[in-house]
Amino acid sequence: MTNVYLLLLLFFAQSSGLFAAPISDALSLQATAVQADSAQARSREIIDALMNGEIEHGDALVQSLEIEYPDYPLLGFIRLSTIWAKAESSYDAEKRRLLLEAGISQLKENIAIATTKISQPTLEHSSTKNVSLEWKLNLGLSQAFLGLAYMRTESWFKSYKYGRQGRDTLRELIKENPSIEDAYMVLGFYEYHTGVIPFYLAWLAALVDLSGDSALGLQYIHRSMEKAPLLSPEAKRLFLMQTETAPANACEKKILSTEMVKLYPKNAFFPWFKSQMLTLCPE
Repeated sequence: MTNVYLLLLLFFAQSSGLFAAPISDALSLQATAVQADSAQARSREIIDALMNGEIEHGDALVQSLEIEYPDYPLLGFIRLSTIWAKAESSYDAEKRRLLLEAGISQLKENIAIATTKISQPTLEHSSTKNVSLEWKLNLGLSQAFLGLAYMRTESWFKSYKYGRQGRDTLRELIKENPSIEDAYMVLGFYEYHTGVIPFYLAWLAALVDLSGDSALGLQYIHRSMEKAPLLSPEAKRLFLMQTETAPANACEKKILSTEMVKLYPKNAFFPWFKSQMLTLCPE
């Protein structure tokens, strides 16, 4: 009798629309999650193309990302990636300046949109919360890269302001959800570089809240190299370029540069770097 009663209740609920909204919401949230995964995969294709020096191909992929996933929270940051790659590959100083200005405009737009999105109330469903976290990731990355952009224009106060904002946003983000792996790349290099400040300047760094922990930075960098779904290639490139190279880690860097040569054969930096490591870690 109980089973019959439950079947009747289920029939009534479906026919009356009682379950219609939850089912519809669940399907919508599931579609959002699938779309986010697809957008992330497309974004990684773009990062890989740029790392391999295929900027025109990266541009075409960005256009397809804009058309197919216009609501993807990291879209603005991915747009920035192509601008940044064009600036770094150009030998024309004026062109680099104009691209840097375009990058700064894109970053400011990212920050404004992400700030608005984050301030809006969100549902407690995991898929919706994940979208909110992606907006916060966009905000933190954009703040940090805006700080870097202003450093390149020698706008020191703005560089300090936005770099610190990015650090604080990303620290808050990994505290809220430690599995946001792309955040660790930026935090890692922040901790590393501020942690290796000469001792006679350490007091000044602490005074303006820019002190860091280089050992923690290396942990974060290695974590992002291994796990970051989008920024792992950039974490690996910067690890080779920006961390101290010594006999103790030369073999690690040689192995990594060999891997990057295979993955990105059109990028001239990786075979050059590998050749440098061979002197410290002979085959």
